[in-house]
Amino acid sequence: MIIYDKIKDKERTLKALTSLSKEEFEALLITFEKEWEEYSKTNFINKSGQNPRLIKSEDKLLFILSYFKVYPLQDVAGLLFGLSQSQANHWIQRLTPILGKTLEIEVCMPERDAKSLEKVLDECPGLEFLIDSSEREINRPKDNDVQKENYSGKSKNHSKKNNLIADAKTRLVKYLSLTYGGKVHDKKICDIEDYKFPEGSVLHKDSGYQGYNPEGVISFQPMKKPRNR
Repeated sequence: MIIYDKIKDKERTLKALTSLSKEEFEALLITFEKEWEEYSKTNFINKSGQNPRLIKSEDKLLFILSYFKVYPLQDVAGLLFGLSQSQANHWIQRLTPILGKTLEIEVCMPERDAKSLEKVLDECPGLEFLIDSSEREINRPKDNDVQKENYSGKSKNHSKKNNLIADAKTRLVKYLSLTYGGKVHDKKICDIEDYKFPEGSVLHKDSGYQGYNPEGVISFQPMKKPRNR
């Protein structure tokens, strides 16, 4: 069974589960504990023997961070932390909004409004960024029009996608676009949202953004392989 005390000094394991170092985890824990205490004041916490077992705040934070980082089945998440599937579901539902508030307070959540993007990126010291898309497969929609909108010809499946812009130095995601159907091309999302970058920024992009050259930005993109080579 995983508990924080067992892995806190195992840097590789902690990062694999949460993407955080020990110092980053414990800094986040301070705000998380405060948010849990506020939640507990207005919500009934069952302290009987039937209560799902995640006693310490650090174990609660470890559980919910690892769930979203690794994204296992709830049965597997429960097995790792000594919980049943129903107990794992209980904690996911309870801790998700608390984690969201914690990340907002710590300014760890990416910007969602494209109009505010330039201001957010201007606060990154190196002004060097990465842009890429995140695509998630979904079940085939029953409605034909919805099905066509979500069908990705490239991936040959139905999906949802977002553009992400990250600080190249810290690898922190600074912007997350609205969600689009898999039919929409990566570059098309850029055209729709009309991103503004600080003057003199450096932008690294892949071939999915061929032809996307925002004004005042130095762009780097791998060359496409010539046919038959």
